[in-house]
Amino acid sequence: MEGPGQEAYEERTRRSLDPEGYEDPGIKGSHLSLGEMSTPSGTDVDLEAAGSRRPVSRRDTHEGYVELHELVMDSTKELCWMEAGHWLQLEEDFKEAGHWGQPHLSFLTYRSLLEIRRALAKGAVLLDVAATSLAAIAHILIDQMIYEGQIKPQDREDILRTLLLQHKHMHTHGCTRMRSPSGATRPQLPEKVPEDAEATLVLVGCAAFLEQPTLAFVRLKAAVTLDAVLDVPLPVRFLFVVLGPDTPHVSYHEIGRAVSTMMSDRVFRRDAYLAEGRQDLLQGVEDFLEASIVLPPTETLNEQLLRSLVPLQHELLRRRCPPPIFKDHPLKRHYNLTDTVQPKVPEPNTALLSLVLMAGTFFLAFFLRQFKNSAFLPGRARRLIGDFGVPISIFIMALVDFFIKDTFTQKLVVPKGLEVTNASARGWFINPMGKDNTFPIWMMFASVVPALLVFILIFLETQITTLIVSKPERKLVKGSGFHLDLLLIVTMGGLAALFGVPWLSATTVRTITHANALTVMSKTSAPGEKSQILEVKEQRISGLLVAMLIGVSILMEPILKHIPLAVLFGIFLYMGVTSLFGIQLFDRILLLLMPPKYHPSEPYVTRVKTWRMHLFTFTQIVVLVLLWAVKSTEASLALPFVLILTVPLRRFLLPRIFRDIELKCVRSPGTSWEPLRCWPWPCARPWVHPHPSNCGDRPAPKLILPRSPDLTGN
Repeated sequence: MEGPGQEAYEERTRRSLDPEGYEDPGIKGSHLSLGEMSTPSGTDVDLEAAGSRRPVSRRDTHEGYVELHELVMDSTKELCWMEAGHWLQLEEDFKEAGHWGQPHLSFLTYRSLLEIRRALAKGAVLLDVAATSLAAIAHILIDQMIYEGQIKPQDREDILRTLLLQHKHMHTHGCTRMRSPSGATRPQLPEKVPEDAEATLVLVGCAAFLEQPTLAFVRLKAAVTLDAVLDVPLPVRFLFVVLGPDTPHVSYHEIGRAVSTMMSDRVFRRDAYLAEGRQDLLQGVEDFLEASIVLPPTETLNEQLLRSLVPLQHELLRRRCPPPIFKDHPLKRHYNLTDTVQPKVPEPNTALLSLVLMAGTFFLAFFLRQFKNSAFLPGRARRLIGDFGVPISIFIMALVDFFIKDTFTQKLVVPKGLEVTNASARGWFINPMGKDNTFPIWMMFASVVPALLVFILIFLETQITTLIVSKPERKLVKGSGFHLDLLLIVTMGGLAALFGVPWLSATTVRTITHANALTVMSKTSAPGEKSQILEVKEQRISGLLVAMLIGVSILMEPILKHIPLAVLFGIFLYMGVTSLFGIQLFDRILLLLMPPKYHPSEPYVTRVKTWRMHLFTFTQIVVLVLLWAVKSTEASLALPFVLILTVPLRRFLLPRIFRDIELKCVRSPGTSWEPLRCWPWPCARPWVHPHPSNCGDRPAPKLILPRSPDLTGN
């Protein structure tokens, strides 16, 4: 059906198929902000592990304009890139009669879509490329294609020359494909293109020097304007390249039309903006295929038969763009949703299920910790359950999430194997003298300043962790290895930098949790009596096993990818809460909410006036908030300096506000006999004192005995 009849038929079909149906419901503006969506952000999730929908990153999408350029010969027998069509939701191509046709729906071949899916699974995928010119993009793209083995290194120059050929358009004379008469003009596209639109450039053609077809997809980090490439002054965000040898069963023109049509589709274009890897793009292609209609190779008797496809097309669009029903039915069990996350369409039950998984993991792990000292089951079974409470909690809650198929939850992202983050930018070894340019001599000495800041952070974190673990009430026997730990951390930090590995540092929360798991508590016999620490199983086996399991976790990707992030957040909450017990600052914060008559018989309570104890607690809270504020802002590099300032604060400023005896009482004791120093008398052995102390608001006891006389020299 050529000529006016064909154009009239396409116009009627376009109106009946309702191109507006391709737009997401509720979105009319040209600038889509995904920051308002109620979905997790920023994390790539393996779709097989998720079993539902992939997450949405925090990234803006834009209206799309697509240009298809084909590799052809011009009138001078020179190769050039010729514009064969452009898309602004609908397709507009150049007719054989020498004029631009009317916008119409794209009719694609099923084979071309299959070729795209097959090629994209093996082709080069580059995301967030920081390049500002077509030449820079071409160099990066060719390097990646050579690295992945798609092209041979000897073909580099030929492909580079091909990609950098001149781009021509149908209203420009001098090309063999140009059959437009001298007076033919094309529509004024800039008037129809939204101001914030971003373009996609699709390059397809036959390259005889290649042995096999190859496809490459590039998403730029920021849209850039490429000089003398597009026919409209729009910045380019995406680039598709499809090149290959002349094959009778492969039509590069149809593949280019299929790619251009997909990139003009709002849903697939959003998937391209949000893709975190190859699998996200492949899933976008699958979604596009599921919403497409395939006509069998049978003769169509009349147009009425084709009109019967309109209800089916509307149904496919409704499935692809479901209505926002979550607002009216937030706890509905079943939803008619697809596997694609839509803008401004809340994910049903995701927030609720994530909260249940996090809270369930926390309370289950906390209960198993308390169960260790309960009266149920034999002692060995209780200890076994209590020691493995965290992995038991993770397994149970991950199993709960696994059996809930109709609700999306964000999963843990684990790398597949051991590899560098960006193989195209660096190798395994980083030359300390510089890769492309020689490292300046002056910078070697200037790096002492940031190195000192990093050392202060590592030193403080290591020493604080060691002090917390080595508290006297733990009754540790073996040495703590202060200097050995610091030496190993600094040495490994220097070696790790040569391989681009993160610096080692003390894991305070995990270390405290590990020490708590090795602690043996006494049994309580009297009501209200607190359990006391009997001993800590001091050994190196558990620490070695923990380090080995962390390394082996790289090979456990098929298992770890099923763990929801909400479950890990519950474990982090559990580790943080359990680490607070025994910290004097936390105990004194709780005392702010308790009447004085319920305060415990601790030296910082009995030897210091209540209001002065609260004043010291408030001072610590202010300093803690200040440290957190510095760390959370752009001034985080100054955190070591702020930490250093706490030393003169403690040594010079606080003694002007608090007496020395009060500072000794409110600080965390370093030894078991430290509380005895809270006495205001300089007697070396204050066993008995006949008079009440006047440094607090409570009378002093008549008799005080130290816990360990050996430590006091007796």
